[in-house]
Amino acid sequence: MMQVSDVARRKHEIEDRYGPWTAHNIRLQDDVYTIGPDVVGGSEVRLRQISQLVSDTAQIPFGQLRILDLGALEGLFSIELARLGASVVAIEGREANIEKIRFAKEVLELDRLELRLEDVRTLHRDLHGEFDVVLCLGLLYHLDAPDVFLLLERMRDVCRHVTIVETRVHRYPRARREYQGQPYWGVVGIEPKPGATPLSSTTLWSSIGNSESFELTRASLCNALADVGYSSVVECHMPPYLTDEPRGTFVAFRGSRRSVLTTPAANGRPDDRLDEIPTPMSVAFQRHPAYRFTRDLIPQSVRRFLKRVFTAPSRPS
Repeated sequence: MMQVSDVARRKHEIEDRYGPWTAHNIRLQDDVYTIGPDVVGGSEVRLRQISQLVSDTAQIPFGQLRILDLGALEGLFSIELARLGASVVAIEGREANIEKIRFAKEVLELDRLELRLEDVRTLHRDLHGEFDVVLCLGLLYHLDAPDVFLLLERMRDVCRHVTIVETRVHRYPRARREYQGQPYWGVVGIEPKPGATPLSSTTLWSSIGNSESFELTRASLCNALADVGYSSVVECHMPPYLTDEPRGTFVAFRGSRRSVLTTPAANGRPDDRLDEIPTPMSVAFQRHPAYRFTRDLIPQSVRRFLKRVFTAPSRPS
């Protein structure tokens, strides 16, 4: 085991070369943390949700699980699951992130954690094998079409039991894409943000190689998971992951689709698809260029005040 002084020294060396940790707060030894001793962000809260979901849905002891963590970032989830005894393969596309995972792996002596510096779009069963659990956390909304759908297909191919997707989802559709003859709706995002420095969180959290992304609506994400072959999809609300962002955690099961015995006529129907939520006129109006032009004429301080007034939550009586 490394001495505390050696851990602290090596941590400073990593930070000097690759910048400080941007998201994943990991206790390395005694009072040495990658970021700090307190809860510093949403990832630590999300970790409780994901580890509980893996335990509840896999129904296999951690020591018998083989887990894939796609877009592992700085390795918080991979490290936690490896510490619980699982065999974990972490795929991360940026050297700065993977070297931070490698350092934590060495300090914590995690022999069952395998690191691969790769683009997640290279995922293939012939190259990576099969996994009891596939994790796609905070990644999917950084991909553009058709890569977002190709990755869902390949995740299903390597998954033996369950895939957990935590992602940004949008309520109202704005842009349409087609894949394999099916329509999907979402929002176009910018990847990465212009002017971001190479070791900033904006860059280290963003996509690799694509300037735009296609962020699915909740309905289209569920439809896409069903279309690639998952038998059922559920959304997790407890343990909660509290955030103001439009995000969700979805569990997709790779099972055999059952035929019902009691009402056999239902078996001849095509799989139902979730309908998109119609965009309210108020939202459509705010998207119009004329609205944005008029809004820009109002001082920002006034806009902030009006937003606080009209969005203040009311307490239940």
